[in-house]
Amino acid sequence: MSKTFSMVNENVCIRLKLFGEEARQLLEKNGWQEKKVGEASRVFMNSCNFLERIEQKTLKRIKKTNQSLREDQELIVFGCLPVTAKNKLKKVHSGGYAAGSSLERFAKRIGLKMYSIKPGHVVKRKQNFTCKTIKWFNRFFLKDAYFTYLYDKEKVFHLKISDGCLGKCTFCSERFARGELKSKPVKKVIEEFKKGLSKGYKVFSLNADDTGVYGWDNDETIVELLDSLLSHDQEFHLVITEFNPLALERFDELEELLNSKKIVLITVPIQSGSKKILKKMGRDYTPKIIVKKLNSIRDKNPNLKFNTHVIVGFPGETRRDFEKTMRLFDEVKFDKAKIFQYSERPGTPASRMNGKVCERVKLERQKKLKQKIVRRCVKQRDLKSLLLNTYSPQN
Repeated sequence: MSKTFSMVNENVCIRLKLFGEEARQLLEKNGWQEKKVGEASRVFMNSCNFLERIEQKTLKRIKKTNQSLREDQELIVFGCLPVTAKNKLKKVHSGGYAAGSSLERFAKRIGLKMYSIKPGHVVKRKQNFTCKTIKWFNRFFLKDAYFTYLYDKEKVFHLKISDGCLGKCTFCSERFARGELKSKPVKKVIEEFKKGLSKGYKVFSLNADDTGVYGWDNDETIVELLDSLLSHDQEFHLVITEFNPLALERFDELEELLNSKKIVLITVPIQSGSKKILKKMGRDYTPKIIVKKLNSIRDKNPNLKFNTHVIVGFPGETRRDFEKTMRLFDEVKFDKAKIFQYSERPGTPASRMNGKVCERVKLERQKKLKQKIVRRCVKQRDLKSLLLNTYSPQN
């Protein structure tokens, strides 16, 4: 079999996409040559199953790809799916796979020699007409660093600061694939950050499964990292992703750091406005405290954008619980919100809980919350937030 490969690295989260870029480097270091799918001896496909609909879409894509390959070609599936949905994968794929996002495991499974690999920092993404239009509209008119982050990925320098997490979220299956928290030392992150600056990048993104718990495994903290990054005088903007609200409760110093005009966005996945539901989710923070913290930060830095994620229809969620989530959006202005219907993931504690909410009610709650957000954007004539909440590009 010739040493030629094709890399399918779409429809996965940024962290997995960066891992796919590192896997590409490793293959090339081992003398493999990248070709188009029809010309490659092996096709490597990155995979995600964050939600059931994404899992089904990924499985269909794997099945379709297998059917289209010649007998002398092989499909290798890597990423989360071989860990979290191995049995389902076997039904559509009898070929090779590499579980998780460990480069060492990937190398061993494929039979590659390990080399020193430059961390992946820049991702490529296919763009449809709408995404291209918003990208160019932002370049010439909005000139907003957050829109650059979302729609102009090639201009963003991604800093992966850690893998894994410390959380015990009862709805999450990804943690089975990602493993325990493993943080890069602050010194190493700063070295990579300086390389990005030297290459002319102006927008940087901190990426992790949970940026809020960064460093807890090696006696460092996100506070130390942010303080070190923000001490640089050069012109740049910083995006903070997947920031566990618990860190806002733990570190009072964050309020002062988040006053920096260099930070343009922080994603705080609050998930629910009900303390009862958060407890069932395994998320140990208090909504009222987080609301107070966010509003205090917004008062001091009104240009900072807040993103959030919410799950509706979690097992046991009553109408009263949902109304508490609705009220969150009256108490805090989130510039962008991803509203997910609860998606049952096999093997998770939530999948064994009583009080399942029917699909009709989950859909109704999702629509109701989305409509509330859009109405607020229209009422406030907030074009940017309207765009952010009505069209979001794929990773």
